[in-house]
Amino acid sequence: YESLKRECPDYKSLDVAYYKLGNIYTSMGDFKNAADNFKALIDKYPKSEQLPFANLRMGEYYYMLRDNNAALKCYQAVIKGTVGYDDNYLLALYRIASCYYNLSQFDKASDKFFEYVELADSGKFKRADFREEAIEFLAISFSETEGGAQKAMDFFEKKGGRPYEAFVIYT
Repeated sequence: YESLKRECPDYKSLDVAYYKLGNIYTSMGDFKNAADNFKALIDKYPKSEQLPFANLRMGEYYYMLRDNNAALKCYQAVIKGTVGYDDNYLLALYRIASCYYNLSQFDKASDKFFEYVELADSGKFKRADFREEAIEFLAISFSETEGGAQKAMDFFEKKGGRPYEAFVIYT
C-alpha cells in the first residue's frame, strides 16, 4: 500500500489504501503512522466511504493520548458522517459521553450516556458493549455535580422512568 501511495497518487481507490495502511500500522502497534494515514484519508478524501471509520480510528488515537477535545471532534464527525445507525455510531456516542465526562462537562456527559443507553435498549444495534458502563457513568456524572441526586430525579421525571433509574439516583 505504501508503494501504491508513492507510485500511483491518482489511483481512484487510494482512500482505501490509506485506511488499510492505518489498520495495518495499528495492528503493528505503530499508532503514529496509523494516525498519519487516517488523517491523510480524512484530509484528502472528504467524501470517502471510509471517512466515518477513519474518524473513529483518529478519535481512538486522540482518546488514547487523553486529548479529549481532539477525540471529541473526531467522534462527532463519526456521528455526523454515519448513514443510519451502525455499531460505529454507538461506539462514537459512548466515546463522546466519555470525553465530556473527562472534560468535567457532566451535564453533557449525562445526556450522552443516557442517549447511548436508550439506543442500546432500542434493539437497533447488534452490539451495545458499553451499556452497563454507560449506566454507571450516568450515575457518576450526576454524583459529580452539586445536588446530583435531585438533578437525577428531575432528569428522569422529564425523560420518564427507566428500570435503572434507582441505581442512577442512589449510587
